Amino acid sequence: MTARAALLLRVSSRDQEKGHSKEFQERDCRAYCEGKGWEVAAMYDDTRSGALLIDARPGAIRLLEDAKAGRFEAVVVWKYDRVFRDVEGLPWFSYELRRAGVHHLESVTDNIPDGRFRGVFLSLTGDQASQEREDIRKRSMAGVKTRAESGKLTPGSRPRYGFAWENPGHGAKGSLIENPAQSWVVRLIFERIAAGSPKRSLGRQLQSEGSPAPGGGAVWSLATIERIVRDRIYIGEAFAFRTRYQTDKRTGKRKLVWLQPGEVDDAGRVAWTPIKGAAPPLVERETFRRANEALDRATRNMSLHNRPAVPED
Repeated sequence: MTARAALLLRVSSRDQEKGHSKEFQERDCRAYCEGKGWEVAAMYDDTRSGALLIDARPGAIRLLEDAKAGRFEAVVVWKYDRVFRDVEGLPWFSYELRRAGVHHLESVTDNIPDGRFRGVFLSLTGDQASQEREDIRKRSMAGVKTRAESGKLTPGSRPRYGFAWENPGHGAKGSLIENPAQSWVVRLIFERIAAGSPKRSLGRQLQSEGSPAPGGGAVWSLATIERIVRDRIYIGEAFAFRTRYQTDKRTGKRKLVWLQPGEVDDAGRVAWTPIKGAAPPLVERETFRRANEALDRATRNMSLHNRPAVPED
């Protein structure tokens, strides 16, 4: 009887940069199964962060459920550290598959022998992947810190609305210049909000006039308008380390949280570190102050308006 195999694929951004797309991995995995004489019975796409724990990995969860239902006898991955990038995850995954009757968890590119020490090798592979991820994070953060200290922004795919990169080359993206096609809209927003225009009315007006929105379309949301008015980059003040990722210990998911000015993290980075000369001012400070005060008043009035008639309620 021909053994049935399941493919578990996961592609990271670094894989794609190297040309290792999901199709590339699938082709290699299918060729591996063909060489073993196995039939590919199912394929599972788990293209999300490899740092996520099993609870947050729908592809791996479905695979384990189908393994318990007896849909296949083997699982093939392109590379072990593509599946789990932590110490415990890979040996645990292998153990759960064996409990379900699947005794083959094989990699196309890794060579880990069967036998009594297989679990040790899997643990070492997970440990190596975990360390690699941590090293990448440290190198990335060190690079951001160096750029900030030298007065350069972190390069991104798209500059803040109203600006353009002074030098559009990826490695040279460090400072902003005014984008005349959008900067007039920024000034209009600040002037109208400072004069007391409600965000909703202003959004409708911008859409009716066909003013270009940050996403490239014509829809102006209330959150977009408020985000622009609150952003100090429009008075020429750029900052590094305004946010950081907080990891949920249960799932491994990362959530973006805002830092308090002056807060220092474990890497010695100071939150809201000024980046001098990184962006020219598009609006005057007085206009910025009046617009933000108008938003604050509107927020307070909304809270009073929504207050229940009976305070106990």
